Amino acid sequence: MAAKLIFLDTTIIVDNSYIKFNIYHKTFSGRYLNFNSQHPLSQKRGTIIDLVDRFFLLSHLEFHKKNIKHVIQILLDSDYPLQFIFNTILKRIKHLVNKKPIA
Repeated sequence: MAAKLIFLDTTIIVDNSYIKFNIYHKTFSGRYLNFNSQHPLSQKRGTIIDLVDRFFLLSHLEFHKKNIKHVIQILLDSDYPLQFIFNTILKRIKHLVNKKPIA
């Protein structure tokens, strides 16, 4: 049986001596910057990047698929075009994967 601990924006899961992390929302309205707002496109792109960074950097690989689906649904509910969502997510994940570690 896995033990879970909620801390800040993460769920810490201890399962068979392994520690895994996932993102956590205590209360969540599902509301983010609407795509039809008068904000610059760079801020809308930044909203997507922030969500991708949270799911990619704060969760274990086994939760990524579920979390990316959740991010896409949130963005669709906020009127983001699907092509804009996918292009931005793909570019951000490629950037995160290719980032060189600090020596």
